[in-house]
Amino acid sequence: MISCTAIIDTIESVKLLGEWEIVEILQKEGLLHYPKPLCEGGRIVRIRRTKYKCLPCGKEFSPKKNSKLESVRLPYWKILAAYRLYLNGTPTDFISQVLNISKPTVMKLEAIFKNLNERFYPEAPVYNP
Repeated sequence: MISCTAIIDTIESVKLLGEWEIVEILQKEGLLHYPKPLCEGGRIVRIRRTKYKCLPCGKEFSPKKNSKLESVRLPYWKILAAYRLYLNGTPTDFISQVLNISKPTVMKLEAIFKNLNERFYPEAPVYNP
């Protein structure tokens, strides 16, 4: 398990990122859907909680639509912070307390993260007693 200062640093570093930067990180990790290609050089702005709009072409989209996180109603920064803490081996109860997320929601996120990691790292060692 990582130290408390490392956990706080992880959360603070996530909070310093812009929302669209967090969305791009989650897309690269395979947790959010890439929207269909927008016009070249489009400026993207947030119009609602999880809806974005390309200003030049006027297309609206949501990165959560058709993604693994479609049913999760949390801000993107909390999802990214929970993912980074999960990768560091932080216990579920601690993630729940630090990020102020209910334990069932954290367990749901961890199931999504575990499924994603097994897909990306199938050769991970399996413990057989």
